[in-house]
Formats: sequence, structure tokens, C-alpha cells
Amino acid sequence: MGPFLRQQQVAVLVDQIPVGVVIADLYGNFRDCNQEACRIFGIALEEIQGRNIADVTHPDDAHYDREDFRQLIAGKKHRVELVKRFQRPNAELVWCKVLVRQLRQANHEKPFLLATIEDITEEQQLLEQREKVLTELEKTHRVAVSLMQDAVREKNRAAESLERLEESEAKMRGIIANMADAVITIDYQGRVQQFSKAAEKMFGYSAEHMIGQSVNRLMPPSYTATNYKDLKPFLNARRSAGSDKDKEILAQRADGSVFPGELSVAELTIQGERIFTGIIRDITERKRYEQELTEARNAAEAASDAKSRFLATMSHELRTPMNGVVGMLDLLTQSELSGEQRKLTTVARNSAMALLQIINDILDFSKIEAGKLLLESIPLLCGQLLEGVAELLSQECRNKNLQLYCFADPACTKPLMGDPLRLRQILLNLLGNAIKFTYSTPSAQGVIVARFQPLKGPSGAPWLRLSVKDNGIGISASEQKTLFQPFTQADDTTQRQFGGTGLGLSICSRLVELMGGRIGFHSEKDHGSEFYVELPAPPAEPKYGYDPNTPGLQKLAIGLCMTDEIARDYLVDYLTQQGADVGSMHISGADSLAEKGNQVDILVVDQEVFFKHRSYFDHTYRKPLLILYDITRVNPSDFPVRAIGIESNPFLPNKVHHGIGVALGLASPLVENQESIPKLNYELPSIEAAEQQGSLVLIVEDNLSNQEVMKRQVNLFGYVALVADNGQEALKLLEQRYFGLVITDCHMPIMDGFELTKTIRRREKQSSTGRLPIVAATANALQGEADRCFDIGMDDFITKPISLKSLQALLHAWLPEIKTARGRGPAKRSPKCHSHRFNEPSAPKGNSDTYPIDIGTLNTYLGADQALHREILNSFLRQSEPDISALRRSTETEDWPALVSLAHKLKSSAKLVGANDLAEALRNLEAAGKQRNTKSIQDLSQQVVQEYQRVMDFIRSNLMH
Repeated sequence: MGPFLRQQQVAVLVDQIPVGVVIADLYGNFRDCNQEACRIFGIALEEIQGRNIADVTHPDDAHYDREDFRQLIAGKKHRVELVKRFQRPNAELVWCKVLVRQLRQANHEKPFLLATIEDITEEQQLLEQREKVLTELEKTHRVAVSLMQDAVREKNRAAESLERLEESEAKMRGIIANMADAVITIDYQGRVQQFSKAAEKMFGYSAEHMIGQSVNRLMPPSYTATNYKDLKPFLNARRSAGSDKDKEILAQRADGSVFPGELSVAELTIQGERIFTGIIRDITERKRYEQELTEARNAAEAASDAKSRFLATMSHELRTPMNGVVGMLDLLTQSELSGEQRKLTTVARNSAMALLQIINDILDFSKIEAGKLLLESIPLLCGQLLEGVAELLSQECRNKNLQLYCFADPACTKPLMGDPLRLRQILLNLLGNAIKFTYSTPSAQGVIVARFQPLKGPSGAPWLRLSVKDNGIGISASEQKTLFQPFTQADDTTQRQFGGTGLGLSICSRLVELMGGRIGFHSEKDHGSEFYVELPAPPAEPKYGYDPNTPGLQKLAIGLCMTDEIARDYLVDYLTQQGADVGSMHISGADSLAEKGNQVDILVVDQEVFFKHRSYFDHTYRKPLLILYDITRVNPSDFPVRAIGIESNPFLPNKVHHGIGVALGLASPLVENQESIPKLNYELPSIEAAEQQGSLVLIVEDNLSNQEVMKRQVNLFGYVALVADNGQEALKLLEQRYFGLVITDCHMPIMDGFELTKTIRRREKQSSTGRLPIVAATANALQGEADRCFDIGMDDFITKPISLKSLQALLHAWLPEIKTARGRGPAKRSPKCHSHRFNEPSAPKGNSDTYPIDIGTLNTYLGADQALHREILNSFLRQSEPDISALRRSTETEDWPALVSLAHKLKSSAKLVGANDLAEALRNLEAAGKQRNTKSIQDLSQQVVQEYQRVMDFIRSNLMH
């Protein structure tokens, strides 16, 4: 049974118990309740939302418990227990026993109040009657004593007093006889003096049988031996204790059955003789409810733990192969690439990071619910962030024929303090939704406008406003109510038609709340939507001054001839604030254009204007020209050679700015990738030299592809690395070499990174050697993983996929700086890098209609560098052959754990080199191994061996060495 079903059972159970259960926030506003609570308050479940506990509390009881609740909310009390009256809408009063606790659970971002409410109206009435009876009894006894004293002096009044006493006692016995709780009176010796009708029914003894008997007969012998072995000490203790209320005991019926009871005892002294009256209530049902609630709470906590473990596992499984993809793409950007190749590589990397966003959404939602999400406050550039997201989503816009505009107010060009990762996440969600729910038709263009604007927050503090506006399908008033709830979309057809998890807006709302901001929207069905986010955005310190590396436009005359009014109006404002003299021309014909074109330094036109006046631009106009075009409609090769073409979808003002600079000769046409690591020229030292420098790195990683990627990444920054497959191999290398840093995976066979760290730290204490820096590299991104790493003695933590920037910062933090080789230009590849190629086989080998290696996959992960292909494939063969042999032995000896581990290890490596059929066979074998399906394992193991032979033959016969 999964966590979701268990949570449903808990909800049904809580709804059926005869005790009210209420969940409220710290201000007493109802969040949820069960049916019993609705009955107690006299309010239907659908009407309880939005009400406060004060709305249903009797006015006379509204204030006396206020201090207790203050202490509960402040954490000075663990619970508040009280009896109070609730008033129903029909003015009927209900006495209730209320127990309130403050709780904080993993699926609530804030503390909340949990109250259990037991209807004790009937019991209260009976208690009031009991108090009256006891009061009357005491009064009667006092009267009787007084009358007996008076009788000595006044014999004539004795008969009358005795008669009154008997009448009073008869009345008392009548009241007691009708009480639901058992009433038992005992003397100083513990002998029963009175035994009510309810006591007879509860215990199964008659009053005649119990009168004069020890009260111990009503309790189990074992309980009496430990609690009331001798009743006299208990009775003696009552002398100073007064009355004992609501003490839980064990009671025993005449048939020997035992049940839990609640005992209240009152002590009276009549004519110098002490007597004790006890009221006993059977609380069997209440105990059962408490046990069920405890079990339900334990089940919910177990479900939460299971979810966290599942998320941690899935994070590791998904991030491990992504590390190879992102790492290889990072390495590829360091090679010699043309502008188009660099653009394709960047798009591929952005796509890989977008795939990680799905993982991050689920993990972030879990972290937010658990209150473990941490925010950064670092300098960020709004325009750069906005344009980066727009480039990532540009192809989706083109596929749907949508026009995307990205406007960052010039006042937002200075760096601000915030969390760029989370702001980018919010922007991706809002823009992604706008693209998803917006369409273009033959009569109307789908338009999306994303904008950053400065804003004055409370007390005039600098804030930032991000808005995303579209003319899409909009949201109806009824659908808007649940828009920010998790796993919820506007209506039941949304997920079927558009897909998605329904988590995006919920995560955005939670992130904005954590940032101290606000999120909202304006929308109307069939008339589009506008979502906005407003956040505190203090300016960064002056040392973070930003030079956008774009040319100055001061005093330049720029003419805008554009049919796109949205883009034109924004450019007028943007270029004016950049210092340019901007004129927006009204196009009435070629003569008008020629007249005004001579008055400017450069013309900026869109494709409609250019093709309408093509003859003028080809034969007459001779000044710099910038053309904004839609690549899906226009081939830029049709433009004049002297013209600069800028893609207008998405419309990015910074690109227009840079294009103007290029057209005027003020800027280089080459634009460096701002996220790339500068190309460095290092000569790798020998292992011995690295040891002497204290810069030798030990990589402990069981995944072959990750070993290759991490080693190359470390080499890129001038450091030498050795690789160990597991913790045991790492310990052997540590005995042989002097390392300056260990980077270890946390989860590996034989010995994992945790045990390796413990062993290293233990040896350091025994030998009194210096501390070796150890860094965890894991695909598990949950907060608890980092805490665990630090707790066992690791020094740092890096999450897979490992980016070059993150690795560079890590290496520079823990190792000596490597000096760049002097007097050398950029490193060039040896000609032998191109000395091999894949020949086209005359016929596919084996029974498959496809080749066992997908060259496209190699190009995707490694680029078109065939030397790198050869190196990786040779490495794959060299390292996988022993694992295949071990896999065969595991099958023969039925060592299923080893088989599962080997299949998992080989699967990732096969996928990285494009051996997709082999990877699929290994995946199936791994699944069969986990299920201990012997027949399937035998068949799949044979299939893996055959597929591996095909891969090996293909590589050896088609890869020229």
C-alpha cells in the first residue's frame, strides 16, 4: 500500500471518529476539520472555511484561556487543555473538553494548531449534578452533625432532625442512582459503603455483594500490588491532597475482564469519620480512539519518510547520467567551435538543464514543504537572466508561431541582490505557462510580453516587478480559486490537453513567499492573462559594477522604421535612455523614407519594411542598416551583405543594441558566451610533480562515464587526477601517493564515500597526520544529504551534474593555484585527432536492423571530435570487459546483488557511448535481478552478452586506430 492510499485511510479514519479534530493556523482560523467537529459547532463542512475559533466560542469563555494560547504559540507550553462552551448558530450551548497542540510536520510550511474536541455536554451536566449532590451531601452531613449536637441539648427536636436527614439521604441516593458514571463510597479501611446502580452495571457486582467488601476487588491483582498494595497509605496521603480528579486506573469486572477507567475522588469527614467518594468513568472507547489516532500519525510520518527516501533515490538515479551529459557539453565548449556549433552546444546544454528542472521542481516542492529550502542573496542582472530564459524557450515559441517580447527597464540594468536560480525558476514557470496556453490563429497573432520593472516597496524600499502577459485562453473566475494549489490545474481537461504536473505555480508562490514578496495575476476567460511577481531587490554593492560590454550610443541618430508597434515603442524608450537620438519614422512611401534616411547614422527596420522598400535599400540607401527578422519566415541570406540581421523572435533589446554597434563598427560581431569558462592554457605536471605541489586529486567514482568526465574537467584547470572505483581502492592509493584533495561519490559498492571518509578520519587521528580535504560529489540533492556528509567529516559538497564553474571554484578553494603556461598561444589539437573515422559497414552486423552504436548520441554528448570518440570508446571496451565477465559469473553463481550492481554500473556507461540496445538489455537485467526472477535473468544475461559482442565487434571493425 503506497503513501497516498495510507493518507486516504487516515483521512477516512479521522472523519469517522466520534471526537472532533480541528486544524487551524496560529491565529485560530480554521484550516480543516472532521465531521464530528462540524456536528459540535453546528456548522456544515463547506461553511466552516474562513471562520475563526472565536466565532463559535461562547462569549463568556472567549478570553480566559488567552494567556495559555500565547504561551503555546511561543513554545513555552507543549499543549493547552481546557473545558469551554461552544455556541451553535441556534444559540444552543455545547460543553467540550479541548486539547490543543502546536505541530510542525514535513508537509506544512508553517506551524499549525491541532485540536481534539470531545463533546462532554452530558458529562458536564452530570458533573454539575454530581457537584450539587456532593455539596448537598456535605451540607446534609453538616446539618446532621449539628442536629445531633443539638439533640443532646434539645431532645424534643431530635426526631424532626433525624427525619430530615433520612429524607436528604434518600434524595441523594436517588440522584446517584441515576448517574451514568459509577459512584462508590468507601471508608477509611477501604471498605465499600455505597455502590451505585451504574457501578453495578459497570462492574457486574450487586450492591449487596460489594457493601462491606474491600475496594481492591474492583482492580486487577497485579495493578493493586503495584499501585494500591495497601490502601491505607493512599488514604493517609489524601489528608493533604484533597481531591484527586481524572486519574487513569485499571479496573476489573466480576467476569475478570479489565478495562481502563478515569477516577475522581472526593474526601468528606462526617462526625469525625473520613469517607471517600469515587466517580469512575469507563474510557475504553476513548483509549481506542487515541490509539487509532496515534497509529494514523505514525503512518503519516512513515509516509513522509518514504517520500523523502524516494526523492533522494530518484534524484541520484536521474542526476548521475545527467552529470555525463552536462559535463561533456561543458568540455565541448572548451574546444575549437564555430559560431553555429557553439550556439548548438549552448542550446543542448540549456536543454539538459531544462530537463533537470523537472527533477528540481519535485525536489524543491519537497524541500519547501519540509521547510528546508535555502535562498541565496548574490548579485544578479535582470536583463541577462530574462534573455537567457527567452533564448531557452525561443524554439517553443517558434513552433507555435508565437511572438515573444522581453523588456527589461533600463533602470534594471544595474546588478541587484537576490537569488538568480530561484528567480530564473519562477520566470521559466511563468513564461512556460504563457507559451503553453497561448495560440496564434489566421486572424490573430499570439503575443507574450515578459518585463522587468523597478518598483517602490513598503517604506520606499527598492523592489522589482516581473510580469508575464499573454493574449492566450485566459482563466475563468471559478478556475482561479485553486490556481496556486499543488498538483492542481485550471480544470480536469488541462492536464490531458497541455500536460504538466500542476506544481509550477505552487512552487512559484512558495518561492515568492520565502523571498518576502508577493505574486498575483489578472485574467479573464478567452482574453489572456498577466502574472506578476513583486520582490525586494536591494542594489548590489558598487564593487559589483556591471559593464554590459555593449557600445555606447551617445549622440547617435538612429531611425526606427518598424510596423511592429510594441517593439518600436520600447526601442524608442530603451535607445533614448542609452543616449541615442531616436526618431520613429512614419512610413508613407519610398520618398519619405529616403528623405528621413539621410538624416540618421543608422536605420533599424523590420522585415516588412525592408521587403516593401527593397529597391530603395538595394540601390539608394548606403548607410548602416539593421534588419529585424523572423527566422521562420525569412532567410537572412536574402539581405544585402552590408546589412546586419537580428532575429526578432524572441525580441531582445540587448541584441538590437549590440547589432547597432556592429553595424556602426563600434563592436565586434563575435559575442562570447558569458557562462563559459575562459579557455586556459595549462601544461599538466607529472603525477610526482603534482604530489610535490600538493595538487594531486583523487576521484572516487564507480560510474565509468562520470570518471572520464570528472577527470577531464579536473585536467582542464591544470590539475592531475587519479581515479578509484570504490573506497577500498581509494584507501590503497592513499597509502601509495600524497593527495591534496579527494572528491568522492557517496553511494558506491564495496565501500561507499561515507565509510571511506570515516576510515580516513580515523587513520588521521591514529597517526596524527594533517587533515586531508574530502569533498562529496553526489546526485542526491536533498538537504539532508549535505548535512550527513558534513556530520561524518567531509569538508565540502558539490551536486551532480558538476558544472565547470562549480568545479573551478571548488578546486581553487582547496588546492594550490595553478599558474598558466607563459608565452604560449591557445592549445591546438594535434592533426592525429582527425586520423580516424567510422566507416559505413557494408551490412549491419547481427540480427538488428540498426547499428549497435548510435553515432548521433556520441555527437550529442561529446561533439564532433572524433579523436574524443575514439578515446571514449576504447576506454569503454577496456573497462567494461572485466565487468561483463563478472556479470557472467554472477549469473552462474546466482549472486543476484552483485549482478544488479554490475548491470546498473554498465547501463550508464553503455548509454553514454550510444550503445542504446545494450543499455536497454542491461536495464531489463537489472530489474529482473531485483525481482530474483531466475528464468528471466538467464535469458536476459545471454542477451546482454550477445549485444555486448555486437558493440565490441562494431567498434573494433569500424573504428580506425
